[in-house]
Amino acid sequence: MKDQSTTEEPAATTTQQTSGQEATLPDNDTENVVEPEKTETEATITFSDSGFSPANTTVKAGSKVTFVNNSSKEVQPASDPHPIHTANPELNAGSIAAGSSKTVTLTKTGSWGYHNHLSSGQRGTIMVE
Repeated sequence: MKDQSTTEEPAATTTQQTSGQEATLPDNDTENVVEPEKTETEATITFSDSGFSPANTTVKAGSKVTFVNNSSKEVQPASDPHPIHTANPELNAGSIAAGSSKTVTLTKTGSWGYHNHLSSGQRGTIMVE
């Protein structure tokens, strides 16, 4: 007597490469593609004579943010509002001499404005998720 059991063929799959991450998806599954995280765990913000760059940054909670001073003078990154710097004291990096840098760790989630205390019109925003 013959065995009448049937063997199902496995569904076809597609391998997708996304920012160094590989995901195997069924060929017909285009709705459940997982996008890579866009939030960084470290960030570098460079200060020049024209201000902060990038002016807007997003990082994960617990991330390190390094302020690099490439300007010709001292800079003092500080949280808003000027001059009391109380919105997120974790951003208050203090004085950074020309050619130097300082790193802060941001744990408090939210959108935080910061500025150069020595020239408060030079501003930026960090989103901590």
